[in-house]
Amino acid sequence: MLAQPEHRLAGAAFAAAIVVATVVFAIVGRNQWFILDDWSVLITRRRIGVVDGAMHEYFVGQDGHWMTVPVMLYRAIEALFGLGSYWPFLVPVLIAHVASVVLLRVVCRRVGASPWTSTLVCSIVLVLGSGWENIVFAVQITYNLTLLAFLAQLLLVDHDGHVDRRDVAGSVLAIIGTASSGFGPFFVFGIALLLVLRRRWLAAAVGVVPSALAYVWWWISYGGDAAADRAGRPFGRLPAFVRLGVDSTLQALVPLASLTGIVAFGVVAVLLLRRRDPGSHDIIVAMAATMMLMFIGVGVERIGLSIDIAASSRYVYMAVFLIVPSFALAIDELRRLGREFLIAGWILLAATTAVQSGLLVINGSDRAALAQAERRQLSLIAGAQLPDDFDQLQACVELSVDIRCNQVAILVEKGAIEPLQPVDDADRAFVAGLADGIVATDG
Repeated sequence: MLAQPEHRLAGAAFAAAIVVATVVFAIVGRNQWFILDDWSVLITRRRIGVVDGAMHEYFVGQDGHWMTVPVMLYRAIEALFGLGSYWPFLVPVLIAHVASVVLLRVVCRRVGASPWTSTLVCSIVLVLGSGWENIVFAVQITYNLTLLAFLAQLLLVDHDGHVDRRDVAGSVLAIIGTASSGFGPFFVFGIALLLVLRRRWLAAAVGVVPSALAYVWWWISYGGDAAADRAGRPFGRLPAFVRLGVDSTLQALVPLASLTGIVAFGVVAVLLLRRRDPGSHDIIVAMAATMMLMFIGVGVERIGLSIDIAASSRYVYMAVFLIVPSFALAIDELRRLGREFLIAGWILLAATTAVQSGLLVINGSDRAALAQAERRQLSLIAGAQLPDDFDQLQACVELSVDIRCNQVAILVEKGAIEPLQPVDDADRAFVAGLADGIVATDG
């Protein structure tokens, strides 16, 4: 049966949105470079592998995250393309991002959101400047792979009847997602809740138990979160952490603080009213509950560092995907007030897409500037004549503390940087500081 004209037109508009978003990605990605945790995967884990063995290189936890699959991906990309360009590392993040948005639109349509609302809401997510880290920071492939695996599994297991190959395929995806980031357990919970609501008990066992057991094995063998252990876990701050996370997520979808309360009310109303449609209700409840568990779980590990972390772009990004289906249904409910109200809602969504696109360009440019500044500093270090007594084991740039000065020559060999001589006063001041033994640290 042919799709209705409205469906086809909305689908074509979404395809056009992906094309436009690709242009935006090219703009924000053209000056990105390795920074922060990129080097943890590229450098520090290799050192761990030399000292403790290959199993530790691929399995040891990083800030509570199981990252085996992303580390393997990084190794494959480096072997194929080297370190001369950031694009080979960034493209997989962008592919996973776009694929997740495509699946998100499928979820929106499956729960009953209209074609145009699904297109407009998912267009916001395509250029989600509030979640910029997961679009322009290559190491965030960790989060994106877990999210993509979750959305794919959700769609695969969303069926009635006996366990079949769709459930088995979903279980395999769950293991991949769990081995990609610390968000795996939250999404395992989400799938379990969906299948319990559907009363598909055997499917729940097939879809959840293998990944849950794998995670338990990993946590016992290699897991841990030393940063959270050092900072402590003042649980009294947890409600404020969750509130800030949810509020930041809603503001990403409607960047008007005065409307976030109304949006929250609408989303909660949809979660309650959709009980008339069990299929739709089960999905949106499972996803919304997963979002709340996510902020609680992240809060337990991060409240000792700062409550403000709840508003970090990486967490807002993940939460937006989980609440968008409910949000889309809430927008569609505006038609009950009259078609003009629905059209006003669509206009607001289109305006939000423009705002988020601008934020993505701004935030992406700021990150690129930081990365390029460190790249220049490393190049200056490579071209400098340092004293014989210079401490080569110190971190030599401020943010990417995984790079020690004795590793700069390795970066030159791998084509990541080229030795550079000072060309202005700022360069000369930096090199003079190096000669005096002044090296940037993480403070």
